[in-house]
Amino acid sequence: MEIDENILSYKITPLLIQPLVENAIIHGLEMKEEPGMLRIRIQEDGGRYTCRSK
Repeated sequence: MEIDENILSYKITPLLIQPLVENAIIHGLEMKEEPGMLRIRIQEDGGRYTCRSK
């Protein structure tokens, strides 16, 4: 996980991230024949907070 240090103190509901992670696993990692990696990046972007998986 990559999280901007300036937002580490903020709390969010785990159910906001769970669908993103689940979708990445089901539609990305499970379809790979070789091992894969899920990277989650949470960052601030102009007063908005974004969560992306890769």
